[in-house]
Parts: sequence; C-alpha cells; structure tokens
Amino acid sequence: MNLKVAISPVVQKMIKKDIKLYIVWLRKNYNFPLKVKIFISPDEFVKNMVTGEKVSATIFCPFDKKDTAIIKVATGDFNGLLKENGKVNSMNLTLNSISHELQHYYQWVDDLGFDEEQAEDGAVELTCEYLDVKMKNRLTDN
Repeated sequence: MNLKVAISPVVQKMIKKDIKLYIVWLRKNYNFPLKVKIFISPDEFVKNMVTGEKVSATIFCPFDKKDTAIIKVATGDFNGLLKENGKVNSMNLTLNSISHELQHYYQWVDDLGFDEEQAEDGAVELTCEYLDVKMKNRLTDN
C-alpha cells in the first residue's frame, strides 16, 4: 500500500472521520504507484519543506522516486472555516487541500512540472467525484 496517512491524535474528531473515509475511497478507486504519506496536522499552518513558508497544505517530492513523497495538511483553521462556510463546505475545503496536493503527487509520478492551475482543476474534480459518490451512497442507504 503506497498511500499512507498519519493523523495527529488532537485533530478534531469530525475532521479525522471524514479524512479517513476519503483515504479509504482513494485507496479503493485510485492507483498510487509511488509511495506517498499524508500527515494531517492540528496546527493552523504547516511549513513548506523547501521554502519554510507557512501554508495550509504542501507536498515534498524527493528527487529519488524510491523515496516517499510527503504531504502535510493543516487543519487548525477549521473553526474559522466553520464560522465562514458551515460544516459541509469547511470539510470539503479540507478534503480539497488533500486533493490538490495529490494532483502534484501525480504530476511528480508522471515527471511533469508542477502546474498550479492543473492541480486546482484536478483537485476540484477529484473532490467532487468523491462527494458525488458519498451523496449517492447516503441516498441509497436511506
């Protein structure tokens, strides 16, 4: 299994639950040909591993593809997102951050340069695909 996730024990329970469900869906529906580990942080920001800049999410793709790509996602701003966007939209924004960094992972796997516009478009598409399946499953469960 090339997709691993580590969620800090102090990350809010509802975020943790939704991220775990998303990871299960990703593993079931997508191929991860090279190793990638996602760290979910309770902090408001994570540091970009190259520039040191504080960001909400980041990826480090090593030169040697035998090594593991590392994604870090901050969830500490979730309460602020909740106030601005509500629970559902806030969770979707968090999942979309993961999706965005996974788009960069696939760019790395395919030896493409990082393209932010492509990553954003692909992230929205991936997140929406998951949310559509999640919604259809809810409808059929009732």
